[in-house]
Amino acid sequence: EGQAVCSAHARGECDSEGDCRLGKHIPFHPALVENAKHWGVEQATPALFELVRRRWETQWTARGPPPEPVRIWVVNSGKLHNAVEATRHNFQIAGKPHDLLDAWHGTSEDSIVDILSNGLDPSRRSGQVYGRGEYFARNPAVAMEYCHGGSFVLLFKLLLGAPDVDHTWVSEYGYYVIRNEEGSVQCLPCFVLQFKEVDESAPILTSLRSQEMARAARIHEMCKHVVGGPKPGKRALCHDIGCQRGLPIRERSTRYLFIGFLHPTLLHEDDASVQADVVAFLSPLAIRDVIPHRAGGRVSASVELEEPVGYWEFQELRSRKYRSYYDITVDDAQPGDVTRADQYCPRLYGPAQYCRMWNLGGFAQWHEHCQFRHRSDDWPTARAEYHLTTLARGSAKYEEIHRDLQLSAPFENRDPVTVLEIQAIRNDTLAELYAERLGYVAAKQNSAVELELWHGTVPGALDSVLRDGLQPPSDRAAAPDCPTSGGKGLSASICGNKCTYCVREHKWDRCHMYGLGVYLADLARKSHRYVMPEQKNGRLEYTLVRCRVAMGNPLLIDGTLAEPGAMHSFVGCQDPTSALVGQTQQFQITGHDCFFVQGKEDQFQRGFSVYNSEYIMFHPWQILPVYLVRYTIG
Repeated sequence: EGQAVCSAHARGECDSEGDCRLGKHIPFHPALVENAKHWGVEQATPALFELVRRRWETQWTARGPPPEPVRIWVVNSGKLHNAVEATRHNFQIAGKPHDLLDAWHGTSEDSIVDILSNGLDPSRRSGQVYGRGEYFARNPAVAMEYCHGGSFVLLFKLLLGAPDVDHTWVSEYGYYVIRNEEGSVQCLPCFVLQFKEVDESAPILTSLRSQEMARAARIHEMCKHVVGGPKPGKRALCHDIGCQRGLPIRERSTRYLFIGFLHPTLLHEDDASVQADVVAFLSPLAIRDVIPHRAGGRVSASVELEEPVGYWEFQELRSRKYRSYYDITVDDAQPGDVTRADQYCPRLYGPAQYCRMWNLGGFAQWHEHCQFRHRSDDWPTARAEYHLTTLARGSAKYEEIHRDLQLSAPFENRDPVTVLEIQAIRNDTLAELYAERLGYVAAKQNSAVELELWHGTVPGALDSVLRDGLQPPSDRAAAPDCPTSGGKGLSASICGNKCTYCVREHKWDRCHMYGLGVYLADLARKSHRYVMPEQKNGRLEYTLVRCRVAMGNPLLIDGTLAEPGAMHSFVGCQDPTSALVGQTQQFQITGHDCFFVQGKEDQFQRGFSVYNSEYIMFHPWQILPVYLVRYTIG
């Protein structure tokens, strides 16, 4: 509402009962409030380990190769995360830049635990050659020099604010000096990296392992609380948590049902257990297929019956008690139900504010189709606007983006890349949707890992991308005569599933190797392949989009495809094990938030793997376009 908020209250540390001189005391989501009471670490999953290792190597500029990371921990500090978000809000309403970047910090081992739990302490500053503040380095080799002989460095997310007011960028040495003035928290510890071996009984290892175990115990208690039995007056598993519900039978009979939400214990059990649970609930009906769905802490299922049930049988199913006690939703989910075509999709107005099936025809699986309407004015971005602001050359964020782009040059024929302009994108609607999704992912995974990645697209799509975000593609092919999708050189339709032109299946044709998602890259030269130039000022100009991405818990795909197109029809982060050969990371039953496909480089096999790494997202609000980079080649 355009008012400053108190970052100390966001940390749970303000003594004032009401609003104070630092700002308003706003209510936070209950999960974030609970998260702010604790901090913890956990060893990085294979995907996150690889992400941080790649950053460690690409930012290393000292002579000789960097030491190989021994261990990497993910830091979960809820109160610091909340405080940084409050500060970012305050910077935004004050008209300040609120750019983010990652940087390394070296310190003694006996200070690490206190920094992770409480943040950096201004009273312990020393040196201050380039002004007051906390010091960070772009180059991890520089941060290592301040470890006082230790074996650990920290990777921080920094909120920059205004140059020479909230931070100082020392370009000559690659230093960031963050002011952290009263009422502002601009530094969030995200990872701890161990770069050389230490004795297993070292105090720092003991402390980190202790926090690991404490965090695991808290999560275990939370799970017990969720599944420990019903509370008085809370018999429904579904009605109080945003389920699509109350969809009655539309024809005289139906063979297709949606059932949810099922008992939370099934979140940690395999698909066979979900199927057995559904079979028990629907007994004695014969069942042809049960497709489990897992979203956050919720489990539901799509069901295909052997024989259709009539109106009164369906009403009896809806009135049944699940596990003899709970109310549960049973919906008619038959495909092609035209009676719902004029009703707005409840998913667009639900917690996710998104329907993945709006542009799916159900070619791969019968349930991947939504019968409801998805008009443009139903979407949360219907009235979104965006504004572009040019970054100053030589500023900290400009230099970071420029360097990141040049690290992967040359793009073509060894010709040099010249940056013409970098513009910051401001779209408050998309930013709010992204913040909500990030909070959801952080609450689900107990950590908020973000990356900035590249995306390449055609010039004609940029306006839509900046206004409405990046949407996962359709499973329908673009029809040449379609007024919306035709004549644009597109393989997949950009229409919804009600389009009468785009009706054929979009089949594998050396595209969308790892599913119908949004593809991004950490190397600009990979995304450059998908950019079409524009003729301007007598030269060819290119534009890349740089996006902030909520990674959550990514699945590292390091195997090769069993056959070309084996994952082409995936529309979400489902288990790809049967489609891969040589895959090492197991798919977690609790689910993943995106795919991180590891590039094979010299071992690359066309059609079966990729040369450079790529990232596939299946939810548009996990991606926030934040910068446009215009450049020329040659």
